[in-house]
Amino acid sequence: MRLDLRISPRPRVTPRRVPHLLWAVSTTLLSAALCLSLSTGVWAAKDPAASAAPTLDDRVELLSLLDRAQAETVKLAMAASAENWNRKPAADRWSVGDVVQHLVLAERGLLAKVQKMAAEPERPDWQSLEIPTVDALVALISDRSQKATAPEVFHPKETWTRQQAIQAFLETRHSTRSYVLATQDALEAVTAPSPFGSDLTATRYLAVIGAHNLRHNGQIREIVAAD
Repeated sequence: MRLDLRISPRPRVTPRRVPHLLWAVSTTLLSAALCLSLSTGVWAAKDPAASAAPTLDDRVELLSLLDRAQAETVKLAMAASAENWNRKPAADRWSVGDVVQHLVLAERGLLAKVQKMAAEPERPDWQSLEIPTVDALVALISDRSQKATAPEVFHPKETWTRQQAIQAFLETRHSTRSYVLATQDALEAVTAPSPFGSDLTATRYLAVIGAHNLRHNGQIREIVAAD
């Protein structure tokens, strides 16, 4: 899947100050703070004076997305019947258990990709880059009318019980959240090609984890609805 998102750039809303204690509050408060700082455009512009590490607003935005997607996945996985957990709708389709396993494998791979990107030299032009906003990525990736094929390495190959799958999912998400909270890597200054019509910064690749999670939450709903 390759869609071109190139349109006229629009500047990011100036980030608002958020207390450091916000990192310790609930997902509900993180989401509320996020509403104050999200950009309304498709492209996000850089502040010339900004550090290349994710800002506090970047972290709040990422955590809100990751937590929302996680809550949906756990709820859907717990509510799926035993038949849905193991039953494939077709020979070339995944069961609910397969989908959760895929989410774990993909998230591990994407987090490793971000950490590898962070070790690369910073782009000297990083402050002038035009990159899709998190909202634009979420809208694009979560749209299941756009078909995509996962890399073979992320295909589920084992049989996990519901407990094993949910535990692996939560442990993997914990690792991602911990990295988002603590990293001082220059994630805004390193980029890699993407299938979405634009290079993405390492910060945006962290957002891809959440957007990809939402996409497959939709797949779980389709499996259950087809029962």
